[in-house]
Amino acid sequence: MQSPILWDYQNKEIPPRPGNPHNYPPDDERAWYDAEFAGWDVRKKNIPEPPSGGPSGKHIIVLLPGEHPYLRGYQRGFLDAAPASGFQVEFRSAGWRPGIQEEQVQEAIRRRPDLILLSPEDTESGTDWYCRINQAGIPVMASNLMPSSEGFQYILSWTGPDDWGQFRLLSRTFAGFLDNQGGYGIIQHKPGTSAYYARTWSVITELKKIAPAMELLEMDYTGFDRDQTEEVVSGWIKKHGRRLRGIVSADDQLPQIGINEAVRKAGREDIVRVANGSTKVGLEFIKAGTLHAVTYQSPIMDGALACKTAADWFSGFEVEPIRYLPKYIITIHDVDDFLQKENELRSVDLEYFFQIVNEGRREEVIGFFEQTYGQFLHTRVVSLDYFRGFSVEVLSNLLAVIRINGLPVDHILGGYESLFRGLFRQKTLEDTMEWMQETALQVVDHLEQVRSRNVSSIERIVGFVRRNYASPLSLKTLADRFQLSAPYLGKQFHSYTGKKFNEYLLSLRMEQAKRLLQQRNLSAGEIGRRVGYDNPDYFYVQFRKYSGMTPSRYRENEGPESPNEAETRGSPPTA
Repeated sequence: MQSPILWDYQNKEIPPRPGNPHNYPPDDERAWYDAEFAGWDVRKKNIPEPPSGGPSGKHIIVLLPGEHPYLRGYQRGFLDAAPASGFQVEFRSAGWRPGIQEEQVQEAIRRRPDLILLSPEDTESGTDWYCRINQAGIPVMASNLMPSSEGFQYILSWTGPDDWGQFRLLSRTFAGFLDNQGGYGIIQHKPGTSAYYARTWSVITELKKIAPAMELLEMDYTGFDRDQTEEVVSGWIKKHGRRLRGIVSADDQLPQIGINEAVRKAGREDIVRVANGSTKVGLEFIKAGTLHAVTYQSPIMDGALACKTAADWFSGFEVEPIRYLPKYIITIHDVDDFLQKENELRSVDLEYFFQIVNEGRREEVIGFFEQTYGQFLHTRVVSLDYFRGFSVEVLSNLLAVIRINGLPVDHILGGYESLFRGLFRQKTLEDTMEWMQETALQVVDHLEQVRSRNVSSIERIVGFVRRNYASPLSLKTLADRFQLSAPYLGKQFHSYTGKKFNEYLLSLRMEQAKRLLQQRNLSAGEIGRRVGYDNPDYFYVQFRKYSGMTPSRYRENEGPESPNEAETRGSPPTA
């Protein structure tokens, strides 16, 4: 089973703009520069600052152009991701009627949500709607179908597939199947949309550049209708005969069914077929040999990316003008992986990881890494942003174990900076996981050595408190457990730690609470329960007394570091 695709949605190489692209003919890629790289160098207008309080409870209205299997998957992906951010989400579909979407935009503006996410049916209408929402003072994001350069002025960010990049990759694969020669046709996306231009002209310009012997014979838009597509392609086959050697389709579902039916009836299974999308329908066509390649474009990831980008903006993180889905071409060589793997990674329980390392459970630590690596392998795409965060959290938990147990980090791991440099040196996901497991086992082995030495009874008791600080503890319960008198134990504890028992227990709990507050997916009440306080109000009072600030204020001031800060300390592989 091959490794997952490591996906960096913040990475896009933008070439310099050619002088006056409109002077070039349409089959020259320079003519389409402003369409292919729209949005990357646009001056924004009236973009608001994110409100305080983060994403939790924020009201988002998502306006979609109509019903389609892809958009249903998009909606599911957004809703799957929304609970982690605490969003309140409403979806509206316009039934592919621009007049209805116009009314929905006006209604959304009147209701004044915290953010409007808009995917319009055509680029021109979308530009006007983005402008109106922006002028009303409501943050607006765009998704799926790309805005015009003018539209990009008014939006926080756009998320969706890199259609131009994907179809350039697809064109190279297509040309390879045809030995860089022969005639071809294109079944197009709806005219006027960004997908129409990308999925037509990226193919034409790329093939002219890499396979000039290939000839465009026909192109047509068939309304995503199966029967109409079959009729059009049947006409192409009759008209061009053996000159027609390949067909590129903007959609791998209903149009592709029509293409395959026309090819079957004509007895022309030799025609090479490639398409956009990686729906189950398209993947099954590849497995059956009636489709040769598809672009990887998961609707679930599309929706989840939009949700994550909105959450990042509400959290005050830097959000790029564009965030792309990953580029990848699926063929018969790896289609089974995509049919069998999950769309996205299930969450990893890092709190459990902290517990098993702190308690020295060596076999469970090995099992944790084996299980987590297995999850990565059974996932189609792993966001590089997620994997970086996961890796840094693993190391942060190891450092927390070292700190709580009073161990010398320089002696065990070579120091803080050396630890993160070691992470940065790993080149692949596999190398990183193996290195982190070895590092975790070093900590476990050192803890075992320390705990196996002949230690005094008070050392054993202090170690017990460090490992069980979240449990109900008192001098009396400890005295009963270790068969000592409470007053004597209190004196011994103060002499050994320099603190009274209650002070020491409080500091353990509060330092652990500080660490957990840096994980934004946990509420303050949940963190209080995890460190030993069933009453959230009491936890709130104790934390404020200890740290001088509320849990929410501490989270704002000491929250997760920015990606740039993480980079300066080392980050996991980018390969």
